[in-house]
Amino acid sequence: EVLAMARSEELALINRVFWAGESIDEVAVAIGVDRSTVSRRLTRFYRRVLARRWLFCLASPHSRN
Repeated sequence: EVLAMARSEELALINRVFWAGESIDEVAVAIGVDRSTVSRRLTRFYRRVLARRWLFCLASPHSRN
């Protein structure tokens, strides 16, 4: 479903931050990038999910538009 939309790089970040409990700072240091890069990548995925959900909502036969 939603996680199937994640690219492998994004899925790795999601696993580390949300399931393994690492902080964004810890993940950034471990993969050798700035904290803002990790945050940006997660935000980009989140926005893609929101955009798809919005489209699903509009296309739903049960929508009350």
